[in-house]
Amino acid sequence: MDNELSLKQAVIKGIATILWGDSWANHVEEAGCFNLSGCEITSIMPEIPKEVKVLAESLVDQVEQANLCTVTDLLAQAAAADQRRQDQLFPEIIALSYAKRFGNCLAWMTMGAGVSWWDDHEEFMLKVPYNDSIIYDLQVLAAENCEECEGKDECDECGCYEYEYEYEYECDCDEDEDDEDDEDDGNTE
Repeated sequence: MDNELSLKQAVIKGIATILWGDSWANHVEEAGCFNLSGCEITSIMPEIPKEVKVLAESLVDQVEQANLCTVTDLLAQAAAADQRRQDQLFPEIIALSYAKRFGNCLAWMTMGAGVSWWDDHEEFMLKVPYNDSIIYDLQVLAAENCEECEGKDECDECGCYEYEYEYEYECDCDEDEDDEDDEDDGNTE
């Protein structure tokens, strides 16, 4: 029973990590508030908020309902399918890293991001509820929890923030307005 609980927790952690990492990285890219160049997102992202963990638990519940079995049963099915491909004996204990990766893929599949468990594992019967609306909600949460954006003025047009980095970053919305003004100046009627 302890192993089942820790496997389920590993799946939940895998889901939460991807949901939060993806949302935070998308926020950062859109807001321009942090330089992600050359970074492993999950090693620099802020701590996963409680709301994301609750959402990950809810996603596990939805996957279990859709498949009429527990997520640990699904892990066993996944391991058995992989075992058949590799012609290996079924492992007595499924590694937590395997369970976490399973959770990562469930998150990507739920968001419709194009990453699938079956990209590098054997197929088995698995239903994953699709829910792309969580992407927007989590990006809003990431923006609300972003320490870099706290107290900064946001561009009304594009939502970016101006920060000082090792490279120059400027909002180009003002340039677009200047271009429109230039076009108006040349128009004589």
